Amino acid sequence: MRPLAEDAIAIKKRFRKGGKMRAAAMATEINGRIAVCGFLAIEKRIDGIGATVAMVSQAASNGTVSYNDVVLVENLRFMNLVSPERFGIGTSAACRVTDKPWITPIKNVDLDLRIRTYRKRD
Repeated sequence: MRPLAEDAIAIKKRFRKGGKMRAAAMATEINGRIAVCGFLAIEKRIDGIGATVAMVSQAASNGTVSYNDVVLVENLRFMNLVSPERFGIGTSAACRVTDKPWITPIKNVDLDLRIRTYRKRD
């Protein structure tokens, strides 16, 4: 866990069935490797908390964080879920260490955080 930095990137997504989520991510160095840290927040719930949490979990599993068109991490389920009130700088973010060596300097503004919130039709 690392505190979210000031230059972290953040996105907001809406679900077709209703509900909104936000995600934040940053890159940091852990043991000479690139680590991606971040968290998710459910901003607006749809009826039934279980449905909203399941949608966020599914969306996170389709998420990626890239740097210079190189995917650093796929499946963002490692990110912790925080309340909308705690979504911000300094909040502890879960991290995943990649197999890629640290590159100085990685600028978080250059990260590409993507989360797809659609569902396949049956």
